[in-house]
Amino acid sequence: MRHPVAVFRVSFWREWLSLFVPCQLTALLMPGIAVALLYPDIVPNAGELAAIVWVAAAGLASIASLLKTILNYWRCRVRVGLDAIDGYDLLGWRESIPWDWVKEVQRRWYWAPYLRVTSNARQDAIWLPLHLTDFPEFVETIAEYAGSDHPLTIALYAEGDFD
Repeated sequence: MRHPVAVFRVSFWREWLSLFVPCQLTALLMPGIAVALLYPDIVPNAGELAAIVWVAAAGLASIASLLKTILNYWRCRVRVGLDAIDGYDLLGWRESIPWDWVKEVQRRWYWAPYLRVTSNARQDAIWLPLHLTDFPEFVETIAEYAGSDHPLTIALYAEGDFD
């Protein structure tokens, strides 16, 4: 797509929360369980070691989730054009799907709610985040350029009340 009509960005706070909470839960649960299960009698002061590992894991998870959020906020933009929509595939590569190539739209969870848009021409799919900064305007723009009976428009209207 050469000239997008509108560009939409993910919401920083919703993106951060969707990454921070799972990272923190993983960081708080896994190291302590691992130390308790693997070294209950072998390691002296296993409780202190578990506490140190927990604090380190929680700190690293916080930093990792913040860096990933900044990267997603800076890089991940959904572009809507006259004839196509641009998004990212699951590996982070930019893909463009013309409106008339859209085959199916499915709601999925990938850290946060997304719509998986597949096309007739390719096996690749784009993943559209549902936590965009101006979601009602995004839905209106899609409806304007794709049409009210388009599968993406129908799926987006199913996400909320936009009358």
